[in-house]
Parts: sequence; C-alpha cells; structure tokens
Amino acid sequence: MQASKPTGKNVVKNRIFHDFIDQLPLGVTAGRTLASGFKTPSFIPLIVKKMIAPREETGNLAPVPTRIADYFQQELEKILKFISKAIEPIMLLVMGVIVGLLISSLILPIFKLSRAVH
Repeated sequence: MQASKPTGKNVVKNRIFHDFIDQLPLGVTAGRTLASGFKTPSFIPLIVKKMIAPREETGNLAPVPTRIADYFQQELEKILKFISKAIEPIMLLVMGVIVGLLISSLILPIFKLSRAVH
C-alpha cells in the first residue's frame, strides 16, 4: 500500500482554493499549461499569473513558489509597518488621555480638600 503524496489541498481549508488545486492537475493532464490554469480564477493575484507563465515556458518553474512567497512576505511586512506607524500617534493620544484622566482624578480631590480646609 502506497502512502499518498502530501499536496497543497490537504493544507487549504478554503473550499474555493481546494477546488482550484483539484482542477490544476486535470488541466495539465488534458494538455493545457499550468499557467492557463492560473489565468481564469479572479482570486489569483496578477503578479502570480505573470510569474508562472514565463518560467513554465523556459522550464524553470521550481523557484517560482519561493519567489511568490518572498514577494508576499515583503508586501505583508510593508503593510504591517504602515499600520504600526499609523497606529502609533493614535496610541500616544489615547495613552495621554488615560494618563490625564488618572492624574486629574488624583489631583482634583486634593484641591477640593485644600479649599475645604480654608
């Protein structure tokens, strides 16, 4: 009994991607290119489509998944840096308000007591 090979569809939980991964080998065995399988779905980013086609034509498809992963990793890091830079001033403002409320809640009763003593 032969063990089944691990595939991407065993990892993917999204049904749309799961169906897409199921259809890719069917298209290749029918004589179409792998790149043609990536052209039709609208959820595949354009950059992925553009990276696969030329590499498939030259027969050098192996480094493509790594390059795609690196590209999206860099894009994610850019987005996270932007978000963290955008949130920083908001957090400073919120912290300032909290500190101001704490200080005023401690100092105002002291002023009221000092006025009551006079």
